Amino acid sequence: MFPSSLSATLVVSDTAGADISDTIAEGYAVAVVLGSGFASTTPTFVPGGTPINVVEDDIIIFKDYASRAENLGTDATKFQINQAANLVVNLGSTTNLAQYQQVLIRVTDGHQGDTVTATVNGKAYSYTAKAGEFSDAMIVGLAAVINGDLDTNSAAGKLHAVVTDDDPFTLDPDNLDQANFPSHPVGSITGAQLVLTQVNVAGSMTYMNVVTSVSNASTGASSAVVAQHDQSDNNITLLGFNGSDGNLNGHDVRFIGLSNTSVSLLQTALNTGETLTGKDANAVAGTATAQWINGDDLLIGGDGNDAINGGTGDDRILVSKGNDVVDGGGQGASPVAAGLFQDTLQAEEATFGTGTHFTVVLDGTLGAVGKGTLLSLSSTDALLGTTLFTEIETVRLLENSRTSTLDVKTLSDNVATAIGSNTFAPEGLVD
Repeated sequence: MFPSSLSATLVVSDTAGADISDTIAEGYAVAVVLGSGFASTTPTFVPGGTPINVVEDDIIIFKDYASRAENLGTDATKFQINQAANLVVNLGSTTNLAQYQQVLIRVTDGHQGDTVTATVNGKAYSYTAKAGEFSDAMIVGLAAVINGDLDTNSAAGKLHAVVTDDDPFTLDPDNLDQANFPSHPVGSITGAQLVLTQVNVAGSMTYMNVVTSVSNASTGASSAVVAQHDQSDNNITLLGFNGSDGNLNGHDVRFIGLSNTSVSLLQTALNTGETLTGKDANAVAGTATAQWINGDDLLIGGDGNDAINGGTGDDRILVSKGNDVVDGGGQGASPVAAGLFQDTLQAEEATFGTGTHFTVVLDGTLGAVGKGTLLSLSSTDALLGTTLFTEIETVRLLENSRTSTLDVKTLSDNVATAIGSNTFAPEGLVD
């Protein structure tokens, strides 16, 4: 372009034909160099000057399809669809959302004396190759260690490991179809692997932060190589985005089917304190006997004092700092819904820091439903948070110190008083 006179208008466009901003307030300073019969432009982003109003409204949608080809969603009035409670969440400077989280761990070139270690949420699982053993034995041994662990309530949660054939890293990185993998003979030094998953325990799961390593105590350096690869059904990394403090909410994360109305809630509370109210389950449309679906929420407290109400549905509520009050939600107004919903209160060491442990005190009132107090304590027994809860069917404590306690004394005393003397021998819990 070249203006034919001093009064001519110079229009600068991008390759799509759109005008480039021409003021600093719009975000760009555009320098124009005029030559003999030509003009060149250099746009430079300028963050200074008048503040730029950047408008973003990013939304994550989990949609169930009756027909993906026709973009036809599943009718959530008749069928259960994806729920927030199916997710595990890792909060921090970068946030991760995973659904049916799976991690592949692969060992290659392992020999006698090599040790493979998988550390999950601070808990380590290791196996050392014996004489005559190679990579395949290391993976089989590591899987046996993981599956044989009787502590299902460490910070790692309950893990399950399945040995698979080699080699999805080069042949089929996003498919666990073993028919596509060549098998390896016993004693293979080429490579072997396992698939690590998180087991759902009464509605409770936790995100797996997995770190793998190899070592050799005898030689000081291992010849083995370990690698890992995510194989979750869905694993969304929100780079540089902290989902805490209300940044994950019902507007930004939606669970839909045929309708655009979300039937489940993923929500973090504001750090100043907030009331969170989950979605309710809905009765299946068109059935003579009421059946209840959806409304399975994942509600996460913040640093302040929160009031969290799960509503109906199978909700998972994560304990947080501050003085919180949690109501898992009644079983529904209809008598047929009684006892159908299972709400889980989950406390995690990672929320408060290494060495955190918990004390659960069950309410002594006879006839109270899922009622008690959960205290979050530091390694020095400093109080970090108090949660009063009711209508909770499962309380799960995930920590590595294994010093958490359950206090049933008041309840036990009240039961003994109500029953009175009896001729039966003492059995079960004894004060």
